[in-house]
Amino acid sequence: MCEPGGAVVFYKRGGISIGTGRDLGSSTRMTLDWRGELVDIGSLPDAASESRGGVVQPIDFTIQPGRSLVSSLRLNLTYDRRDDPAMTTRGTLFRLGGDLGAGAIGSDYDFLRLQLSFRQWVPLGRGHSLRLGAFVGAIFGEA
Repeated sequence: MCEPGGAVVFYKRGGISIGTGRDLGSSTRMTLDWRGELVDIGSLPDAASESRGGVVQPIDFTIQPGRSLVSSLRLNLTYDRRDDPAMTTRGTLFRLGGDLGAGAIGSDYDFLRLQLSFRQWVPLGRGHSLRLGAFVGAIFGEA
């Protein structure tokens, strides 16, 4: 039994991914992956609602009942000028990526997810460094 204020969706999810990558220079790499996932919904709450701006409305879980397929293509571009990926003390790491799910590639969900991240390491001396970072993302559709 769920406590008041909580809505639980019971599901199983599994999948596979296959991809490739190509170096575009000494610091830049592009990757392309296909991801396929099977989502099996065990149960959705019979009645679940949320309050937005003082208005109570049913929750749209944007999940298809039963079994559904999430098929997506992912394109990533990475620029990496770090001195050491494990113990970075200086350098820049920039990543730009996008995932596209669409019926044309077998997906039951249509969506676009974009992500951009940036990290900069500034040496402070004696083996120490300061890491600055930023992340931004956006999702459109039924992700």
